[in-house]
Amino acid sequence: MKKRLLLLLLVLSPFFNYASSLESAIAILEEETSSRIGVSVWDTQSNEWWDYRGNERFPILGTAKVFVCAAMLDAIERNVFSKNTTVTIKPEELTTYSPYVTHWIGQPIKLTSLCEAAALEGDNTAANVIMRELGGPQSINTFFRSIGDKSTHITQLFPTNSSLKGNSSKPNTMVMNLHNIFEGDRLNYEDREQIETWMKNTNRKKSRITPALPENWFLAERRGIAHDSRAELFTIWREEHSPVYVGIYIKDYDLSLQASGQLLTQVAQLVLREYDEM
Repeated sequence: MKKRLLLLLLVLSPFFNYASSLESAIAILEEETSSRIGVSVWDTQSNEWWDYRGNERFPILGTAKVFVCAAMLDAIERNVFSKNTTVTIKPEELTTYSPYVTHWIGQPIKLTSLCEAAALEGDNTAANVIMRELGGPQSINTFFRSIGDKSTHITQLFPTNSSLKGNSSKPNTMVMNLHNIFEGDRLNYEDREQIETWMKNTNRKKSRITPALPENWFLAERRGIAHDSRAELFTIWREEHSPVYVGIYIKDYDLSLQASGQLLTQVAQLVLREYDEM
């Protein structure tokens, strides 16, 4: 990548229109990495919305787990399950990247604990068992429709691939969904706070957004990765500023794991640089 060019883009003259320069910068990143990048940003303080390929479809990967957990918390609130409902996971149900559930095979575990594992740790088996208990992937589609989302479709268990025929949506839609989870009326206050806490406490060592986070801002995020795709859905806020909701979805690159992570951080830096000045 042309580091000098990217550094120049990060310090563009204030005389340039922010949105126009941001679009140009992301287009250059796409060209440099042979990727397709989708970004959606909604600042609820100013009610300004900006997107780049915001209405194009991308794999949503692990960012869907937020809504799998939201659907379960909603089901508990509706007394479909109780907070103390337990399930037992069979060895054959264990899939890749299940750091929490690995230690609970064959033992009773609460559905709420599985939600924590999925939303906080990104545990694939936990998310799959939640979907199983809710009625399969279609149950998550039903939940999406209940919060006004008509375009996201969930067809796969985790880990998902990057096929657009699988678990996919649009950046603008996912940003709206996250807003509706945190600020809508589908979930009760306690459940909204719980999801926010899980997303705030996710592993910061693996975060590609933290290096781009403006000083004195809080971050709640959920991420996902496949062989040629990355996904990040997050919100930032501070005491003097209402939440800013952001979705970054990247597909079709041929990069190493480290390089694709750096690409994601660069996109986040471009998107969030405006808030460094506040």
